[in-house]
Formats: sequence, structure tokens, C-alpha cells
Amino acid sequence: MAGATQKKSDRARGVMVLRDAASGRILTQERALPKSSKELALSGPTLDELMTRPTALRSVLDGVGRAVRQAEDTRRPVKLTILVQPDRTAPTVDVEAAPLQGDELDQALAEARARGAARAAEILAGPDMLSADDFARLIGVTREAVRQKATRREALGLQGAKRGVRYPAWQVTRDGGLLPELPRLFAVLGDSPWAVYRFLVQPHPAFKGASPLETLRAGAAKLVLEAAEGVARGDFG
Repeated sequence: MAGATQKKSDRARGVMVLRDAASGRILTQERALPKSSKELALSGPTLDELMTRPTALRSVLDGVGRAVRQAEDTRRPVKLTILVQPDRTAPTVDVEAAPLQGDELDQALAEARARGAARAAEILAGPDMLSADDFARLIGVTREAVRQKATRREALGLQGAKRGVRYPAWQVTRDGGLLPELPRLFAVLGDSPWAVYRFLVQPHPAFKGASPLETLRAGAAKLVLEAAEGVARGDFG
């Protein structure tokens, strides 16, 4: 039982494999990545031959060390591929993140969700995030009217895990109304308040680093809507 646990722990760091650079053929089965280059334990005639060549040996040991450091720094398993050259000169060593599976994938997804929830809570705690009552007073309507505007996507309301729905004060225009482009942005970007929020506040390359919100305030609504359509299409840059 202890041996099986140790093997699982070793593979949590990642795996390593030898591959023929010319044909792509696998020369060894995947083995657990060692704790350090000193514990290198891949066996076989190909590796034995490499180990007799100082330059090739240094490449392999450097690659193992790099893979171990990456696994420790990122806390994610890695895959170390040693590409053996036909003339057995210094091999090419490739280190990449290994695909997550099973419990590792579940843990990674849980960590990502936790980070997202923490960031959302941080945003909603900002001074420009108003409760429904405060937002209703700001625009001169009832709390129920605020809820209806949010339902019709005329107002931007952001749902949090603990703070309830918060309404960014910056969606109120100088004349006390709401950004008239909001319904169109929802239609283009999808029915997600957080997606619309991120689009509005993040700098956009089309506006030379300014955000779409800043560009809206400058009177360039058409350009902002065109940028939103580009985001919806998956355009970059």
C-alpha cells in the first residue's frame, strides 16, 4: 500500500519519456519524473548509450532539473520528453504541462472557481458597487423598478456569493439615466452580466488601451458595439 502511494506521489510531479526524434517512435514507456536529476532512473540501451556521452548527459540532466522545478513552481504535473537524435548527439529536451486527469482535474477546477469567487467578491466590495436600494435612490426609482430594469437587461446587476446583487454606479449617465447601449451589449455578448462587465471595464486594443466604458463616455457608441461584436466572434487584436 505504501509503495502504491509513493508511486502515485511520484507521478504527481509528472512523467518522462524517450522518443526518437526522426521517427517519433516511443523508445521507453512513461516513467514517473524523479525528485531530482540525481535520481534519474530510466533504463534501456538508448539511455545507457546517451549516458556515456557527456554533452548528451548534461542535456538530459538539465532537462530533468528544469522539469522538476516547473512542477514544483506551478504545482502541476509536467511531461518531460527526451528527443533522441539519430547520431546520439545531445538530445532535445521538451518540458510541457501534462494533461490533468481525475482528481487532479477536479482540484484544478475547484481552485479556479475559488479564485473566481474571491475576485468577484473583491470587485463587489468596491465603493462604486451599490445595493439595490442605493441604486434605486441614485436613479430616482423604486427597488422593484431596479429589479425589472436588470431583468430587461437595461441595468447591469452583478450577482455575488454573499453580497447579493450589486449595481455599478458608473452605468448612470450624466443626465441620471442608464447607459442606453446596455441592452444591445447583452444581446451581442450573451445573457451574462459578468461578461458585459468585463467587456466594459477592461482595456481594449481597438481603443488604444482605453476601456469600452471610457469610449462610450467619449461618445463613440458605434465603435464600442462593433468591438463587442468582434469579441462575440472571437476576434483578437
